[in-house]
Amino acid sequence: MCENSTCDKTNGVCGTCISGYQDDYCNSTCDEHHYGPGCRNKCSPNCLSSRCNHTSGHCLTCITQYRGQFCETAIEGDTSNTTGIAVSIAVILFLCLVVAVILLLFRRRYRNRGKSAYQRNGSERDCIHTDYPTQSSQAMPMKPVAVINAYNYDSAEIENKFVQISELKNFLQTHKSEFFINEFKSIPAPQNVSMSIGQSNEHKSKNRYKNICAYDHSRVHLEININNNERDYINASYIEGYNSAEKCIASQGPTDVSINDFIRMLWEQKVVKVVMLTELVEEGKVKCVRYWPEEGTTTFGDIKVKLAATHVFADYTIRKLELIKKNQPTHHFTQFHFTSWPDKGVPLTPWGLVDFEQRVALGSTSRPIVVHCSAGVGRTGTFIALRNVMREAEDTGKINCFKTVAKLRQDRVLMVQTAKQYEFLYKAAHVAMVCLGTTVKSSAITNRISFLGDQSRDGISNMEKEFMAVSEACDDSTHNNYTENDDDQKGIYQNTVSTALRKNRFSFILPSKQYRAVLSMESNNLSDYINAVLVSSFTKRENQILTQLPMPSTVTDFWRLVAQYNVSLILAFNKGSNKNDETLPQYLPANMTTPLDCGPYEIHTGPVKSESLWEEQQITVKVVKKAMVFLPEGVTEETHVTHIASKSTDLNPKNLLKLLKHTRSNNVQAQGRVLYMCRNGADYSGLACVLSLLLDRMDHDQSLTVPLVVGAIKCIRPQVIPSLDQYRCLYEVLQRYIEISTPHGDYKRMSLPSQQNSPLATLPEEEEHIYVNS
Repeated sequence: MCENSTCDKTNGVCGTCISGYQDDYCNSTCDEHHYGPGCRNKCSPNCLSSRCNHTSGHCLTCITQYRGQFCETAIEGDTSNTTGIAVSIAVILFLCLVVAVILLLFRRRYRNRGKSAYQRNGSERDCIHTDYPTQSSQAMPMKPVAVINAYNYDSAEIENKFVQISELKNFLQTHKSEFFINEFKSIPAPQNVSMSIGQSNEHKSKNRYKNICAYDHSRVHLEININNNERDYINASYIEGYNSAEKCIASQGPTDVSINDFIRMLWEQKVVKVVMLTELVEEGKVKCVRYWPEEGTTTFGDIKVKLAATHVFADYTIRKLELIKKNQPTHHFTQFHFTSWPDKGVPLTPWGLVDFEQRVALGSTSRPIVVHCSAGVGRTGTFIALRNVMREAEDTGKINCFKTVAKLRQDRVLMVQTAKQYEFLYKAAHVAMVCLGTTVKSSAITNRISFLGDQSRDGISNMEKEFMAVSEACDDSTHNNYTENDDDQKGIYQNTVSTALRKNRFSFILPSKQYRAVLSMESNNLSDYINAVLVSSFTKRENQILTQLPMPSTVTDFWRLVAQYNVSLILAFNKGSNKNDETLPQYLPANMTTPLDCGPYEIHTGPVKSESLWEEQQITVKVVKKAMVFLPEGVTEETHVTHIASKSTDLNPKNLLKLLKHTRSNNVQAQGRVLYMCRNGADYSGLACVLSLLLDRMDHDQSLTVPLVVGAIKCIRPQVIPSLDQYRCLYEVLQRYIEISTPHGDYKRMSLPSQQNSPLATLPEEEEHIYVNS
């Protein structure tokens, strides 16, 4: 079915398909709702169920009162009715009017009695919250229409709302939240669209929210099976990607009523990628019914779902799943489940979502990508919009978020639900552009470093440009630390100011309010404050800590932090760098026989093992005043810690790699958190933390992505990787790690704790390099 019967001589891939066919080899016909060259044309909305011939576009059957090959001709009414019939119709209309008036009066009386208990209890079928003004009543007439009036996307008003990628950083710095709120509210609502099918009595029980269902013209049609009572409605909509290059299906998360339909949709559409952007339960409410087994298989209707593999990362989980139907070939698909996006809100920073989107984007597919959250509009719309503006940026060098969201809303109601999500879309696009093309295979690191060393006409190296871009993106997306006008944090701010000299070694390096480690107060004379932030490891959220070396006033706080957060490994820098520094007290016992007294805790130490680059000893933190101590669930009264103190703070790649290989070998066996600390809690501790993350990624994926990792940590602690020298050092250490790990081209990977006994420890080759930009 290749056009002119021409194809690639090496792989048989068609250059262009003949009309009505698609995919690389042109073996697949258009789906039943599209036709013509590239399957880009939609069937007429006057076709019954919007179905037509995949080649010609001729309707298979017309809806009532239309005829013609494309159902384009309206059938005029019969004027030969007799007077008797006319009178009968008039009587019937009069009776209908009387009944309507009675029902209206009854309904008003019922409303005046107040909401039902069902509504007061926050039913999932209440209307969903939105910042978008009265769209459900203004923008969506509930009458069927023959033609859908699309926006004029070539109009100057919409087209002029673009931002050049080169100006995006300055745009974000000069536009405040009020601008995005106003622009969001001015997005035009789609006109002459209908929800009559989804809001019919037959189907409304399948909608999670009353005001969120699929438009008639873009809804996904399921196969009808009368014997199994399977209808064609599901609350899911076809969404076209940028320039129609990619199709998505935006869907609500399955409910108890619709879960069988959801699985049928995956089977019938032969979906190979599902993107899930919600947790199953959020704030005590069910947001999505589990449609995969925790292990083994589970059955929905006549389709079994089998879990083949699971791999957990800090911000998302990837599952390999199979659909099994009797006498049919097994269908395989991958679920990408993002777990760090709060309902109706946005992630704290865009870096994790950009990392996630890179995973989803790897590997093309001709099948629609199913994207869902709970309602299938807010988080779902924002994710699809990000993918669309990224493709636009690559194609044109600019983005138009306003136009993108307006176009999405032509296919599904309320896509991008809040002004916060709209503003976040801009910020995520900025981060995504900073990271575009920066993820490479480990085997290509030498070429990458060579490229970064090249200088442009202005004399600035590509590495310096990359470092500056990452730093600026973090400044844009992080409103760091405390302000006096922040009512929610006013108490914390006042506490921080009053203790700035006593508990912070440097007043300009303070923990951001979103990430700070909060201590449990064992007594009134102990504070909940310590200058420490929580960061994620490669596989666990908030599993690492960055903090400053203890001060005379914070030694007890430091050991409270270790005990309360179940720290099992400490890597310390600058411990003995300056004997005359009065801000560096002795925080370890002087000997093995005399424990250090720290309020409700005693600190015991083992013998010191001294190596050329570090000293190591075992520490035990014991609770001695039980009445004063509140320990989180799972934390025992004794905390056992491996303490490693570096003897060096230079940027020698050989020495750094030797130190990190040793600490990472301890970390593999560690059960608790890892704590990195140095004099200011950022530069050397941050360097070690970032390097450890990069090495974990390289071991897992045989690839590296320096900007993504650095940016994710700098958003939490902006002073991490403060200089170009440290940024360059990251690449040098990684290059040396590859060289010594591949003496004969055989890359040997360290086993991460989450990989042990994991079915994803040995992924197929095409899925091994999941961070590589293609």
